[in-house]
Parts: sequence; structure tokens; C-alpha cells
Amino acid sequence: MFRNLIHLDLLLGLNIQWHSVIEMLNHCPKLEIIMVHMPAEPYFCTNWICPQFGLQCVVSEIKRCNIFNYTGRKSELQFAKYIMKHSRSLQTMTIHSITIGLNYSSSRRKKLEMLQELAMCPKSSPNCKLFLK
Repeated sequence: MFRNLIHLDLLLGLNIQWHSVIEMLNHCPKLEIIMVHMPAEPYFCTNWICPQFGLQCVVSEIKRCNIFNYTGRKSELQFAKYIMKHSRSLQTMTIHSITIGLNYSSSRRKKLEMLQELAMCPKSSPNCKLFLK
């Protein structure tokens, strides 16, 4: 248990086990800032399984969440949606996307699609601002 941890930089490897990510968050009850660094290269991941109950840190404490190397994969989207839907204190959700192999106009279109999909997610915090970089 990391009772006093308020800032977490989580560097995920090429074999992401989402249940392990949830377990880690479950052991950080005072977490306010989470930075999730997805791998920059192709990776394998387990399917996202939504926790049965809202995690204490997510529900009450998280104020800022950044997801780096976001590609729009289903599991990444589900993780981002979970944080936005359950965090009552969330002030900013910042998605740092990568669009590998796309030209400029395709890249802009893909980013707009990702932003629209995330913007339509229900948010627990009325003050939550969504940014896509």
C-alpha cells in the first residue's frame, strides 16, 4: 500500500496487463496525478475489464491524468473513459496521441475523431477539461 503517494508516472511495457494497472491504482488511495506512458511501439495488451467498484483514488482524489502515446486502441479508450466517468475531482484529462504512418490531414482527422469520442464520455467532475495534444 502506498498511502502517501500523490503522483505516479506509470511506464507500461510491451505486454500490458490492465488488471495489474488497476491493482496498482487500488494501492494508491491518495493519488492525485497519474501519468500513463503507453509504449511508443506496437504492443500486446489484455482486454480492459472495468472494475466492479470505483477505486478510492479514482473516485475521490485524482485531479490530473495524462496518457502519453495514445493511439485510440479500445483498451486505452476504455481506461480514459473509466477515469473521466468515475473521478469526481478530475480537473484535466490530457491525451498525448501518436498517429504513426499517417499524413498530416489524416493525422488531424484521426485526432479529431479521438477527441470527439472522448468528449462524448460522461464525466463525474463538472470541472473536467479534456485536452488532446
